[in-house]
Amino acid sequence: MSKLLSLDKIPSEVLTTELVEVPEFGYEDGEAYAVRARAMTVEEFNLVVRRSYTITPAQENGESPSMEMRGDFDEVCLIAAWCSLDDDDNLVFGKTKRLAEQRVRNMPHKYAPAIMRIYSTVLRLSHISRRTEDGETESLNDAERLEEASKN
Repeated sequence: MSKLLSLDKIPSEVLTTELVEVPEFGYEDGEAYAVRARAMTVEEFNLVVRRSYTITPAQENGESPSMEMRGDFDEVCLIAAWCSLDDDDNLVFGKTKRLAEQRVRNMPHKYAPAIMRIYSTVLRLSHISRRTEDGETESLNDAERLEEASKN
């Protein structure tokens, strides 16, 4: 039998971070700039899901609830903007999440590979994957797929 969880048993974890080099933004003293990418919070993940999918609740006729990917939302910019930090835990791309997201969305395409590396790292740190149509698990941080997508 399982034991019930209580507040004193919940670990006070710090979100995992990792340095991501972003040489597209330049160099200083011969070293490429980097950002500290961090895992998403539960709240951020839920916001991304709500903005990424149209959720249809269960129908009275017994039809199960469903989720359909929206074609008009790109989580890459949002996740990279929200989860890129400097040494003082400040957002790198703007003073607020909204301003950071706007800045990332409006960057010239030459920065896309850097944004994709940040996005890929955040997904890996957040332990996010999805099921493909054939039921296989596919990691959303497939570096080759993301790198290829950034070239288009």
